[in-house]
Amino acid sequence: MKIICAYPVNLDALYDLGEERISRFIQSADPSGIKSEMKGSIRSREDLISSLLYCIQHGSGAEILVESLQLAEEIEASFPWSFRLGGNAGIMANLLAELGARPILNAPALEPRLAALLHPGV
Repeated sequence: MKIICAYPVNLDALYDLGEERISRFIQSADPSGIKSEMKGSIRSREDLISSLLYCIQHGSGAEILVESLQLAEEIEASFPWSFRLGGNAGIMANLLAELGARPILNAPALEPRLAALLHPGV
Protein backbone atom coordinates (compact mmCIF):
# COMPACT_ATOMS: atom_id res chain seq x y z
CA MET A 1 0.00 0.00 0.00
CA LYS A 2 1.33 3.45 -0.92
CA ILE A 3 0.72 6.28 1.54
CA ILE A 4 1.65 9.92 0.97
CA CYS A 5 3.18 11.67 4.00
CA ALA A 6 3.32 15.44 3.71
CA TYR A 7 4.65 18.26 5.87
CA PRO A 8 6.53 18.59 8.08
CA VAL A 9 9.79 16.69 8.11
CA ASN A 10 12.83 18.19 9.79
CA LEU A 11 16.03 17.48 11.63
CA ASP A 12 15.75 17.93 15.40
CA ALA A 13 19.00 18.97 17.09
CA LEU A 14 19.15 17.90 20.74
CA TYR A 15 21.46 18.79 23.58
CA ASP A 16 21.06 18.00 27.27
CA LEU A 17 21.84 21.42 28.72
CA GLY A 18 23.71 21.08 32.01
CA GLU A 19 24.30 23.77 34.62
CA GLU A 20 27.99 24.24 33.79
CA ARG A 21 27.42 24.61 30.03
CA ILE A 22 24.53 27.06 30.40
CA SER A 23 26.58 29.11 32.89
CA ARG A 24 29.46 29.42 30.41
CA PHE A 25 27.06 30.22 27.59
CA ILE A 26 25.36 32.94 29.66
CA GLN A 27 28.71 34.46 30.65
CA SER A 28 29.59 34.88 26.97
CA ALA A 29 26.62 37.23 26.45
CA ASP A 30 25.72 40.78 27.45
CA PRO A 31 23.87 40.42 30.79
CA SER A 32 21.90 43.64 30.25
CA GLY A 33 20.11 42.01 27.30
CA ILE A 34 19.01 38.92 29.23
CA LYS A 35 15.73 38.41 31.06
CA SER A 36 13.54 35.36 31.27
CA GLU A 37 11.05 35.77 28.43
CA MET A 38 9.93 33.86 25.36
CA LYS A 39 11.13 35.61 22.22
CA GLY A 40 9.19 35.49 18.95
CA SER A 41 12.45 34.90 17.08
CA ILE A 42 16.14 34.64 17.93
CA ARG A 43 18.22 37.58 16.71
CA SER A 44 21.08 37.36 19.22
CA ARG A 45 22.76 35.14 21.78
CA GLU A 46 20.88 37.15 24.45
CA ASP A 47 17.52 36.29 22.80
CA LEU A 48 18.43 32.61 22.88
CA ILE A 49 19.44 32.74 26.54
CA SER A 50 16.29 34.68 27.49
CA SER A 51 14.12 32.05 25.78
CA LEU A 52 16.10 29.16 27.29
CA LEU A 53 15.72 30.61 30.78
CA TYR A 54 11.98 31.03 30.20
CA CYS A 55 11.62 27.40 29.07
CA ILE A 56 13.69 26.10 31.98
CA GLN A 57 11.67 28.10 34.52
CA HIS A 58 8.34 27.00 33.02
CA GLY A 59 9.31 23.39 32.32
CA SER A 60 8.44 23.76 28.65
CA GLY A 61 10.04 23.56 25.23
CA ALA A 62 9.76 25.75 22.17
CA GLU A 63 10.61 26.00 18.50
CA ILE A 64 11.85 29.49 17.67
CA LEU A 65 13.20 30.77 14.36
CA VAL A 66 16.87 31.82 14.38
CA GLU A 67 16.99 34.93 12.18
CA SER A 68 20.51 34.72 10.69
CA LEU A 69 22.69 31.98 9.28
CA GLN A 70 25.72 33.38 11.13
CA LEU A 71 23.93 33.14 14.49
CA ALA A 72 22.63 29.65 13.67
CA GLU A 73 26.19 28.52 12.91
CA GLU A 74 27.44 30.11 16.15
CA ILE A 75 24.76 28.29 18.15
CA GLU A 76 25.48 25.01 16.37
CA ALA A 77 29.20 25.33 17.17
CA SER A 78 28.50 26.07 20.86
CA PHE A 79 27.09 22.66 21.77
CA PRO A 80 27.76 18.99 20.94
CA TRP A 81 24.39 18.18 19.35
CA SER A 82 22.75 14.85 18.66
CA PHE A 83 20.29 14.70 15.78
CA ARG A 84 17.05 12.82 15.27
CA LEU A 85 14.24 12.76 12.77
CA GLY A 86 11.55 15.32 13.53
CA GLY A 87 8.23 16.39 12.08
CA ASN A 88 5.07 14.31 11.88
CA ALA A 89 5.47 13.34 8.21
CA GLY A 90 9.01 12.04 8.62
CA ILE A 91 8.22 10.12 11.79
CA MET A 92 5.08 8.58 10.26
CA ALA A 93 6.89 7.69 7.02
CA ASN A 94 9.55 5.82 8.99
CA LEU A 95 6.93 4.00 11.06
CA LEU A 96 4.87 3.07 8.00
CA ALA A 97 7.97 1.75 6.20
CA GLU A 98 8.86 -0.30 9.27
CA LEU A 99 5.33 -1.79 9.17
CA GLY A 100 5.73 -2.75 5.51
CA ALA A 101 3.88 0.09 3.77
CA ARG A 102 5.48 2.11 0.97
CA PRO A 103 5.30 5.72 2.16
CA ILE A 104 5.93 8.59 -0.23
CA LEU A 105 7.48 11.45 1.73
CA ASN A 106 7.02 14.99 0.47
CA ALA A 107 10.32 16.54 1.58
CA PRO A 108 11.40 19.39 -0.71
CA ALA A 109 14.59 20.16 1.28
CA LEU A 110 16.09 16.78 2.12
CA GLU A 111 19.63 17.44 3.31
CA PRO A 112 22.08 14.54 3.84
CA ARG A 113 21.85 14.39 7.67
CA LEU A 114 18.06 14.20 7.42
CA ALA A 115 18.09 11.63 4.60
CA ALA A 116 20.38 9.38 6.67
CA LEU A 117 17.70 9.14 9.38
CA LEU A 118 15.00 7.87 7.03
CA HIS A 119 14.11 4.18 6.78
CA PRO A 120 15.40 2.65 3.50
CA GLY A 121 11.78 2.00 2.51
CA VAL A 122 10.88 5.69 2.54
